[in-house]
Amino acid sequence: MANKLGILYFTGTGNSFYIAKEIRDNYQCDLIYIPTYKGDLKEYSRVILVFPVNNFGVPITIYNFLKRINKTTEIIAILNYGGMPLGADKILSSLCKQYNLNLISVYKFRMVENFTIVLPSMAFLIKGTLKKAKKHINKIIKMINYKEFKVPKMSNKLDKWKDQMKQIHMISTHFNISKDCIKCKKCIDICPSKAIEMISDKIIINSKDCVVCLGCYHRCPTKAIVFKNKKSKYRYINPLINESDLGKDFLRD
Repeated sequence: MANKLGILYFTGTGNSFYIAKEIRDNYQCDLIYIPTYKGDLKEYSRVILVFPVNNFGVPITIYNFLKRINKTTEIIAILNYGGMPLGADKILSSLCKQYNLNLISVYKFRMVENFTIVLPSMAFLIKGTLKKAKKHINKIIKMINYKEFKVPKMSNKLDKWKDQMKQIHMISTHFNISKDCIKCKKCIDICPSKAIEMISDKIIINSKDCVVCLGCYHRCPTKAIVFKNKKSKYRYINPLINESDLGKDFLRD
């Protein structure tokens, strides 16, 4: 459809949803959750993809999504990261080139780290990062409006990154379900790759299907999902969103 904009997001704990929602407020367009979207973007002339950096590249969910979308829709990507992005934007650029996609710009900025299974983020860091995030979002909106576009150079480490991503699911082999599990099945409902199921009245994580978004870990109501049998009280959900909105689509009226 001519001149139709769509915003598509992938999120585990709400950072990317927050960014996507803030941008949508300026454009009043469709806001779509990528894991449940079955199309190929032909209905949009331009899309804004919002997602976190994963393993210094794109999440598996985004990697697979790029393979099936059409070649003509203009793509603007907004990447957010908690640690270091390194060459994530270049990996994305290389993938789009490989699949002949129409990437017209990439933006990236720091958000709150959610890979906290090893080291939690401090409260003052979360507050400061979120305050700066609003400024970054406004700046990106302005750049889009003024067509200040930039496509990163391609990466010379794409093949190495692909090999590493084949093993990313192995992180989930270190997750365990503790006795605190109340079998509410929330983890099953929110898993973007359907990697969690109930078998013989027990919650099972199928590591081969896990995309390591950490949604189940952070959003479990009883913190029953633990990493390497170390129960941590710290969990993160972006405080500027309603958790119940995660994974939903919001279509233009």
